Amino acid sequence: MLKIESLLNSFKDIGYKKYQSYYCLGRAYLMLEDRYNAMINFEKELQLGIGENGDNFFIDQYEFCIEQLVNIYNDSDINKFRKLESYIFVIPNEMFNKDFFIKIVVRFLKVYSKKESIQFYERMNKKLYF
Repeated sequence: MLKIESLLNSFKDIGYKKYQSYYCLGRAYLMLEDRYNAMINFEKELQLGIGENGDNFFIDQYEFCIEQLVNIYNDSDINKFRKLESYIFVIPNEMFNKDFFIKIVVRFLKVYSKKESIQFYERMNKKLYF
């Protein structure tokens, strides 16, 4: 897998880094029980951004990366959860689904303070219902 990662990292133009490349690597590392490298690749996939019109962009896989990172991250590293928020809230409302919200909200509420939890929950509700 290191050859594949090296090849992907050698591309300077983000257009060559097709969606799902890092996603697939992350899944492979999960199967090998290598959570650290899975985390790195899921983060790289999210950094490619939302590609609503991209041929290889699938919102389910974007959300899967977020879900896995929520599970991998340590509860004490609140900054990583805040970074995930930025990836969550760029998802267009028409692509956002309730099942995804249900899968991740409990962990965010556990990690955040009461005030932050309320703010996060309110932002998520606006995303779901407006």
